[in-house]
Amino acid sequence: MKLIYGVGINDLTEPTRYSKGVNTKEYNLWLQMLRRCYSEKALKRNPTYSDCYVTDDWIHFSIFAKQIRQMKGFNEVSFELDKDLLFKGNKVYSLETTCFLPKSVNSALTIPKLKNKDLPCGVTYYEGRYWSRLPVINHRKSHKTSESAFEDYKIVKENYIRSLADVWKGKIDERAYNALSNYIFPLDVTLN
Repeated sequence: MKLIYGVGINDLTEPTRYSKGVNTKEYNLWLQMLRRCYSEKALKRNPTYSDCYVTDDWIHFSIFAKQIRQMKGFNEVSFELDKDLLFKGNKVYSLETTCFLPKSVNSALTIPKLKNKDLPCGVTYYEGRYWSRLPVINHRKSHKTSESAFEDYKIVKENYIRSLADVWKGKIDERAYNALSNYIFPLDVTLN
């Protein structure tokens, strides 16, 4: 049996492609997950996944496909499989550690990478002032110090993400709802 990315076992007897040659949603999700964790080419482009791995049960496509279909949000078009929300610093793809999130929510959770490595994330310096910026809600506020700008950014981002919990309540996994409702910006990433 040929292993996918050196680890994945496609042990499912049902087709992984539709009649028109397009991969099924389950198979695409499985391939993307394996690629992130085990593809040398993908890891060179995105080294943040270098310590990530897939649990032994999800290495088997049959188990992954069965479990993923039962997860809340699987049938939603704009939802993505996320491993980062439920457990801080999570490196494991498994049924217990992942959930489906709307793409917009998943994007809101990302930490911005700035060109100026001397400033905290969410902060820019322009015309002698520090600015807190959260473009998704058109937030931009001037500050005298980078610390003040970052504190404002942190509060605004936390409130925005907590508000997304209520927007998506009932449409997302209860664990995801709780994590969004209690979101705290990770201070260990204040400088990129």
